[in-house]
Amino acid sequence: MSISLCCDTKKPVGTFACSCGFIYCRTGPDQTEADTRRIGKIKAVGDLWQQKLRHLVEVEQLGLRETARRLQVDSRTINRYVQLLRLTAKWRSHNEPQDAETTEFTCTQASDSDDIKTQHRNTWSALQRQHPLASKTALRRLAPAPYIWLYRHDREWLNQNSPLTQRPVYENNRVNWQERDEQILTQLREAVQRLLSIEKPIRITVSKVAKAIGQVALIEQHLDQMPQTKTYLDSVVESIEDYQIRRVRWAATLLDQRGEEVLSWKVVRMAGLRPDYSEKVKRAISQLDQQIDVKCMKLDEVELSITF
Repeated sequence: MSISLCCDTKKPVGTFACSCGFIYCRTGPDQTEADTRRIGKIKAVGDLWQQKLRHLVEVEQLGLRETARRLQVDSRTINRYVQLLRLTAKWRSHNEPQDAETTEFTCTQASDSDDIKTQHRNTWSALQRQHPLASKTALRRLAPAPYIWLYRHDREWLNQNSPLTQRPVYENNRVNWQERDEQILTQLREAVQRLLSIEKPIRITVSKVAKAIGQVALIEQHLDQMPQTKTYLDSVVESIEDYQIRRVRWAATLLDQRGEEVLSWKVVRMAGLRPDYSEKVKRAISQLDQQIDVKCMKLDEVELSITF
């Protein structure tokens, strides 16, 4: 026994030889116990097998199928070795010379091949009539067997009787970014106005506005290609401080509408500010207190003038 590697699969291939001359090979590795008794490809049948064939054909004069069954091979293998060993078989004509028999066998094979060719050609042509708009690839999927046979044995006819290669038609899907910029800008302005009109303040952010118009991916990925939209967003997007100041003003307005005294601690509580708010927010609250003081002084002056 000798072991080599298959050039294609890189799997081990064992070659086994018997003293009778029988040689075969098998691709491994063996997975089961039955694999150890499996015969792959026969390389040589050996003298003992040939003697057995000669005995069955010329002595016992068995038929072709029975001989193939006894030797556990295909009928064509029996015919091939009968011709090679020049044996006299009862299923072959004794009146015709060997060359004539060989010629007849070859002609029969050629006739069978022509019948197969005609059958596959007719199938391929009928398929095109049934699917006149189908491509060659689509037809191949519908009838893989005829296509493969014609490709291997009648390729020139196949190429001449198949649909021409359909070149893909590419549509111009390029985006007009100037037009898209103007469309998105209009939608954003409307969305910002809606967000600002909500009774309780909501912070204006890029993601919030993008979600409002359903264009999150577009704005996140292509904002640089829409300069007008980018400039507008930069002008309306609020920082945390800006948002807190707007909430302070909203709280002061709401307290005043309710007829309550507008005090700093009430504004801070209603605006929901944390104790660590920035100096900028503190200055905004102080300015609000000053405006309230001025308003109160004017009211006092009005009341005094009415009294006198």
